[in-house]
Amino acid sequence: MTTNHTPTSDHAELVPPCFACPKCSQREMDHLVCDDDGESVACQTCGTNYTVTQLDQDQDYVPSRSPINDDIREIASLQRQIADLLNAAAAKYIELNMAMGKKANELERLVTRGSDRNAANEMAEAFTEYRVNTGELNSRLIEAIERRGHEVFPTQYEPIRSKWAIIENRA
Repeated sequence: MTTNHTPTSDHAELVPPCFACPKCSQREMDHLVCDDDGESVACQTCGTNYTVTQLDQDQDYVPSRSPINDDIREIASLQRQIADLLNAAAAKYIELNMAMGKKANELERLVTRGSDRNAANEMAEAFTEYRVNTGELNSRLIEAIERRGHEVFPTQYEPIRSKWAIIENRA
């Protein structure tokens, strides 16, 4: 998502800033679809639906703008983008964590109820081979493997280190 859209052509028709999309700041008339009542607008760029206040049609209303207000609007837009990214990442994290739990439960059933006596050994070796962090897995699975005589330890991770460093700070 971008903000403060630059017109795609030199001849693009722009709506006044007060009618711009509140989410992505789109102002090109071709990208803003107004419904029949003239109050509701659908932004074709970001998908936002919003309403506008009816202004006197005889006026060319342009709200007062300042660089400070533009910067603050930009910050607000960036914060919304960050929130959208974090919400999407959180939803994906939950989805992946649930899938991982489901697979761990399937493996635990295989070890505890399965007829394959070598399953626990195979899993312990595979955890090491694929460097699986077993600390994130279902504890029943790990306990079932260990009850069958195989040691399973969480993989040790290297701490994440910054790829840059501040060498000097000049005031």
